[in-house]
Amino acid sequence: MKQRKAAAWLLAGFLTMMFLCTLISRGLYASGLPRVVTGTPDRRSIGHVAEAEGSIVPGKELAVNVPQGIRVREVFIQPGDEVGPETLLFAADQTDLGELIKEKELEIEKLRLSIEDMERNESLDQQKKGLDRKRAAQDAASDSQNESRNVERHQRDLQKAEEELASHLAERPEVTDPKERDRQNQDYENQVREEKELQKQIISLDRQIEEMRSDSAGNGSVSGNQSGNQSGDQSENQSSAEAELLRQKQKELAALREKLSELQLDSGEKPDYGVEDGEVTAWEEKKRQLEDAVEAAKRGLEDAGKQQEDSLRQGEREMEDAAWPEQADSTVRQNRLTMELEQERLEQYRRIYEAGGKVYGEQPGFVTELGICSGDRTADSPVIRYAAHNSPFRLKATLTKEQKKYVNPGDQAEVSLGNGRKLELEITYLAESETAPGTYDLEIDLPGQDGILGMSGSFRAKTQSDSYECCVPAEAVYSENQRYYVYALGRRQTILGEELAVEKVPVTVLDQNEKYAALEPGVITSETEVIVRSDKEVKEGVIVRYME
Repeated sequence: MKQRKAAAWLLAGFLTMMFLCTLISRGLYASGLPRVVTGTPDRRSIGHVAEAEGSIVPGKELAVNVPQGIRVREVFIQPGDEVGPETLLFAADQTDLGELIKEKELEIEKLRLSIEDMERNESLDQQKKGLDRKRAAQDAASDSQNESRNVERHQRDLQKAEEELASHLAERPEVTDPKERDRQNQDYENQVREEKELQKQIISLDRQIEEMRSDSAGNGSVSGNQSGNQSGDQSENQSSAEAELLRQKQKELAALREKLSELQLDSGEKPDYGVEDGEVTAWEEKKRQLEDAVEAAKRGLEDAGKQQEDSLRQGEREMEDAAWPEQADSTVRQNRLTMELEQERLEQYRRIYEAGGKVYGEQPGFVTELGICSGDRTADSPVIRYAAHNSPFRLKATLTKEQKKYVNPGDQAEVSLGNGRKLELEITYLAESETAPGTYDLEIDLPGQDGILGMSGSFRAKTQSDSYECCVPAEAVYSENQRYYVYALGRRQTILGEELAVEKVPVTVLDQNEKYAALEPGVITSETEVIVRSDKEVKEGVIVRYME
């Protein structure tokens, strides 16, 4: 029993120890987690403030201009001086001014002579242009006549060649018809064959007769030696028969020879068509030559016609070129304008010279800029700039492109002058600077002539945007590679229970100022807990806890 109680106490002590260790470990774990402050998006407007420093400039600035190149002997004013029509501004070097006048007169005389020469040359060019047009017309007419005669000559050549060809075709030599040629050749060949056949027969009969004569002579000597009547009678009868046969053969031979003689008397020479074939060949050759001559005449006529067309076209082009208007040349007019300008400058030089080289002011005002000093020559720019009397001053400042987004002409602005005056005025002018692209010149008209020229001043303009549904503190928004995101709290289950984890959420910034940023709604809702600040750096996936 005692042992069981002791075991129970030991178990209870062990469990108590484990519980205490767990509490301590969780406390240590929680103390090492980053602590964060969160907020939820709300609806609000985003305000913007544009501020810039500037200075007071004249509202209406006048200038005194004199011809360039005048050497300044002495300057009698300084910036800030008040000037008027009776104020002596500066004095020119009279000797140098006299030389300038002589040089200007010489330049004007050179221009005048140059203008006269160009006008005279222009008149000569016009005369030559007219002569070129006349000659081009004459050349075109002459070429046209020559080409027409050439075409007519080739037409005559073609007509003659065609007539010769037609005459030759009408004189075609007569030739034996091919069928008649075949018939005559066949008759001649038949006659030759018949002669050969008769000759063969005659030779054969001659041979037979000779043999019969030889046999008859042999039989006669044999029969003379025989004895008895019966044998003689038989021999005599046989000789008579052979003699009769011989006579018949001789008659046949005579008839064949007579027939051969008649055939040879009636037969002619072998038909020869060489002469008429030669005449036809010569006729065909001459026909071909005449046909070639006709074709050559046709080609010559075609070439002559094409040459005539080319010549007419070339003549027309030369006449067009001769009649083509001359290129515009404004040199004379430019020189006249230059001479007029130089004459005006000469008159200005003379007026200053006649005034003893002294230059006076024009309208009353305050000198703002001096562009000359003693010993220098005047440039092609105002020698003096000054602000006219009774002209209101302006505050001029420069804005950045970002500031320009929130300022427009006509907006109200708070103006602070260097003398302590503060005014609510309207923005008069706002445009991109010509001297510094990317920046903007802002001007505000001051009432009357408040302030002093060159005095510093500043302006402050406020604008309020429309109401945005999803706005968070500006420090809650981060950017990376021109992409924006926020850290939000998410919940996850771990072995230690439910914990808070950091989630990286990409967002689109619609508008922002130094305090708040307006986000595009959808990804971030009014219930999203956005981390505004933390006591340690946080990253996506990090476990955090609320800051107490």
